[in-house]
Amino acid sequence: MAYLPFNIDGSGICGSLALGEIYMPSQQGTLIYLHSNNIDETLRRAELTGANILFPKTKASDYSFVAEIEDSEGNRIGIIESLP
Repeated sequence: MAYLPFNIDGSGICGSLALGEIYMPSQQGTLIYLHSNNIDETLRRAELTGANILFPKTKASDYSFVAEIEDSEGNRIGIIESLP
């Protein structure tokens, strides 16, 4: 199990990633978005580890860019970068 970093006194959501026989990788389940300070660098590094780009960097609003990847296990994961 890997825990996502969080500040117990801060706001926001924290969580963990778990591996187990009962968990099946999927692109059809819940889509989580992880924040990135540099979405281009995150996508580059994801590809280096075996991820596929499913939805390229796209301006989602006046406030953010988004993208989606398929990780090396077959899960769909959203990436979001806030605009300055």
